Amino acid sequence: MKSYKNIFKALSSKGVIEVYLYIYHKCKTEEYPSFDEIRTELGFNPNTLRRITNRLSRHNMIYSAQPQGCDKRKRVYLVNSPALAMMIESIYEI
Repeated sequence: MKSYKNIFKALSSKGVIEVYLYIYHKCKTEEYPSFDEIRTELGFNPNTLRRITNRLSRHNMIYSAQPQGCDKRKRVYLVNSPALAMMIESIYEI
């Protein structure tokens, strides 16, 4: 399991939990969200969202992948550990 210190450090910024859980819920339905989709749905500034996704990616909580048959620049986000996302979701909903 990942270091808890890194997980708490990644989740400490404003809006990170919302983005992480949004990506997790989209992955559960196999509708993998892109950067623009997250930005329009959650209403974040592109610079702020880039900082959030970089932070989550740096701490190995999400990763980006390229869908097959799409432009090479198009990327979608996936949750690295669904078990961790379920634990965070259960804590966050209390």
